[in-house]
Amino acid sequence: MKINRKSQEADPDALLNFYRQLIELRQMNPVLLSGDFVPLKATRSLMAYERQNSEKTWVVVLNFSEKERKNPYSGRCILTKIAEKSPASKPPCSRSESAGGG
Repeated sequence: MKINRKSQEADPDALLNFYRQLIELRQMNPVLLSGDFVPLKATRSLMAYERQNSEKTWVVVLNFSEKERKNPYSGRCILTKIAEKSPASKPPCSRSESAGGG
């Protein structure tokens, strides 16, 4: 399988499009651009931190393991990317469920 920009652009689940969604999310939410950084947790498989300003607080949870994990923090999931989805698996959240931050 050859991976190139053209094939990535044609696939809505491709990593390229996921990064574009991350960039858009960051540009549309000032707290993600310039909010204070507050570390919450860091392990080999999980990193969590808050970005906060006077108006909003977002909790960012990054799962580095190959297994799907339940979000240990309260709030709504805004964006997710599961590396390899089996036909029976369903992501824990999707972009369509979101309208903004926490």
